Amino acid sequence: MKRIALYLYAICITTYAFAQTETINWYVDGQTYSTSTCETGADINLPPTPPEKIGYTFVGWGEYIPLEYIETTGTQAFELSFPLQKDMRFEYDISITSSWDFSIGFTDIGMTFNRYFKLYNKKHTYSPCNMALDRQKHTLIYDAYNDIVGVDNCYESMNGDMDDYTGYFRISIAGKYLNDWQIFYRYPARHYGVRFYERDVLVRDYVPALDKNGTPCMYEKIQKKFYYKNGNDSLIAGPIIDE
Repeated sequence: MKRIALYLYAICITTYAFAQTETINWYVDGQTYSTSTCETGADINLPPTPPEKIGYTFVGWGEYIPLEYIETTGTQAFELSFPLQKDMRFEYDISITSSWDFSIGFTDIGMTFNRYFKLYNKKHTYSPCNMALDRQKHTLIYDAYNDIVGVDNCYESMNGDMDDYTGYFRISIAGKYLNDWQIFYRYPARHYGVRFYERDVLVRDYVPALDKNGTPCMYEKIQKKFYYKNGNDSLIAGPIIDE
């Protein structure tokens, strides 16, 4: 007997009553097997009855349900628990959802959004190719190992400015740390994923996801660990990715 551990595949239809709700149709092999509803921005509940498929035995839901993005609204952030030293590299996939000027990262190193996409360390601020802010998805790259910063395919040398940086590097999704390692500022944006490397070896891979209870979160694929937001209000879950 074959076994299946299904990821969820859903189509959402928006309806309006006293509050905006989403009608969610769950599919197996293109056929609807369950329908549920939830309020926009609220957690998605998994179908109460396991799916059935002839010739297969259902062994449980997939470890996590991948999303295209998670959207923060300005009151939430994620604290990533893996600090890296100066030979690190990170790639942050993000799109801006507001016209606010803000920063993400820590006091000495991170990213700023002020007319242009910028990356900074305690010595300088860089704006590769002077790429102006827009609402599209971009990948911001901070590569201390190779001494470059980048936005998508535009790169700029840091000219050795990280040579005297001996502390730890840590980044928040949607927020900025202060010197006491507490997230103080939180900002609205869509977050598509964050990847950390030691030299050229991928060591952390955070992706937006739903856990088995349908709660929006970030899932780290290497440690197989869920990270949940702090702050008030609900996250907005992007579309489910059919893998």
